[in-house]
Amino acid sequence: MHALPARLSRHRYRAIIALCVFAPAVSSGCARSDLTDPDTASPEQPDRVGAALVAPSWPATIIASLPPAARPVWEACRAAGTLRPAGVPFVVGVNCRIIRVDGVDRRYVVHVPNHPNVTSGADVPLVVMYHGTAQDGEHFYEESAWQEEADANGFIFAFPSAATYRLLDGTLATKWNAYGLGEVIDSTWVPPALPVGAPWPLDDITFTNELLDDIEAGANIDVRREHVSGFSNGGSFVGRIAVELGSRIASAAAVTNPFPVAYLAATPIPFQYVLGNRDANAIDAINRNLLPGQASVVTVPMDPAMLFSHFDPDTRRINMANTFQLDPAAWTSTQSLTATGMVWQTPQAGNLTGNEVEWWIIRGMEHEYARGPGRRYPPNNPGGFDAPHLFWSWFATHTK
Repeated sequence: MHALPARLSRHRYRAIIALCVFAPAVSSGCARSDLTDPDTASPEQPDRVGAALVAPSWPATIIASLPPAARPVWEACRAAGTLRPAGVPFVVGVNCRIIRVDGVDRRYVVHVPNHPNVTSGADVPLVVMYHGTAQDGEHFYEESAWQEEADANGFIFAFPSAATYRLLDGTLATKWNAYGLGEVIDSTWVPPALPVGAPWPLDDITFTNELLDDIEAGANIDVRREHVSGFSNGGSFVGRIAVELGSRIASAAAVTNPFPVAYLAATPIPFQYVLGNRDANAIDAINRNLLPGQASVVTVPMDPAMLFSHFDPDTRRINMANTFQLDPAAWTSTQSLTATGMVWQTPQAGNLTGNEVEWWIIRGMEHEYARGPGRRYPPNNPGGFDAPHLFWSWFATHTK
């Protein structure tokens, strides 16, 4: 394994061996051991619980508890020796982690590229990607094309997984704790293995902070260039991160609809939204909120004047700009055959951060995290639009 240069200053090492995890995201209150020497810690090291010695079976226990589709990535980590306790330095390739947050074991995957920017020991950017409803971090690690983007540009990428909730229709699905989560889940259902005292829904803002702490401890991260991306519900949660963690996050980008309600970002940061003009969720939102005399739409309008003549996108425009303390009425646009881009840069009174917001409408794109040509998997939208490429270009221009 190619270990990254160790960093002994500015960061704290916290080594947590999780002996069990309940699929897909939270565990019962399993015992753990805090390792004081992360450089010598081994994922196979036994853990003492009271006076009893527990066999070093925790990697197998974790993998067996995961959803079947997530197991191959963790098996790859186990084979490579990178399914390791929190606080241990990351190595080039795929790394699998468990960190304990509010008594609950949370998992994430980290991709470290074999790129000279990274292996030289220089501080590099970090991007964290949040998946959509009923998905997981392993799915996005495999198929989102962020691996290739990180390999080409020399930054580290993380893919956390959300907890599972029971939705109002009775189905179980992963969800991030975005604003409005309580309106779409059955609040009377709590997983039986939830540790006593743990919050429900889980606190994903705290999880994000702990995840960032762990990655900063295990790799040389430029803390001025930490960015977040998301898809669908994950994109909505990225919006919450932007509102609440703007003092830590440099910029954000998401494939999702902007805010249906206005919030107030504590530290406004640059945000880039992308929406497909064939996104069924967005089309449905427009048609559920038609003004008198308006005909229903079959696609999201590409022309800004037509787009904002509809109540739902116009409300989102206003809420989006107000959330990031920009003037909703001051924006510019560019249009082509394949995309429409709109930009807000004029600050409201008191906003001195120099932030901006972009909103792109992509022709032919449905409700999907778009992947273009030249990736391990073929394009998933007719125009070959590539979200990782656009988003990395956005991230690369923004720093704290």
